[in-house]
Formats: sequence, structure tokens, C-alpha cells
Amino acid sequence: MFSVASYAAEDTSLAVAELSEEAAVQTQTSGIKRILIWVFFVVLTVLWLRLKVANSKPERTVSTAVGLSDLRIAVEAGEDTTELINQLLERSELSLSPTLREHLEAAVYANRLDPVVLLQLLRQEVQR
Repeated sequence: MFSVASYAAEDTSLAVAELSEEAAVQTQTSGIKRILIWVFFVVLTVLWLRLKVANSKPERTVSTAVGLSDLRIAVEAGEDTTELINQLLERSELSLSPTLREHLEAAVYANRLDPVVLLQLLRQEVQR
């Protein structure tokens, strides 16, 4: 009678035991590596988003109120005074004489700046 039991016998040699242990260890380490890679990418994504949010916030700048003396110094130095005059005209709490306001508006809006007259008016306004 023919028997096939020899084909179904288990190999209990030491080499097979080592191979099966290595396979189990490799499966565990590959799972750990996957988890570490995912954690790494999640941390990088969170850091990137935080930096993006931090960089998108506008910075607060402290602006000092521009006064007539600042304009007088700029006119005496021959600098471009358009921005200073605009800032002065936008300030509602600053009281200007009607003559000075007309000259400032003409200097900005009509592009007619007479530095000599403007300096005289500024000196008079500062003394007032």
C-alpha cells in the first residue's frame, strides 16, 4: 500500500525555524516603519501649516502721527512731500488754517507746490 504521509510531514529543522522567526520580525519592523513614516509626515504637515498661518498674519506697524514740523523739515530739505501732505490732510483732528489747507491741497492734487510760500505758511501755522 502506498502512503503520502511523508509529503505532509513538517520540516522541523533549525533553518526553517530561523526563517520563520525572521519573517515575523520583518513584518513587525515594516509595520513600525510605516507608522513612523506616517507620524513624520503628519508632524511635517502640522509644522508647515503653522508656519503658513504665522507668516500670513499682517505685522503691526507703529505709525507716528505726522505733524507740521515734519512737513516743514521735509520741504526745507527738498524731499518729496506728497505722502506727508496726504497724511496731514487725512488727519481730521489736525486744525489747519484755510490758507494752508488750500496750499497743501494744491500741492498734492493740482501738483502746484511753491516751497517758499509753503514754508512761510508752515512757520506761521507752527507759531500759532
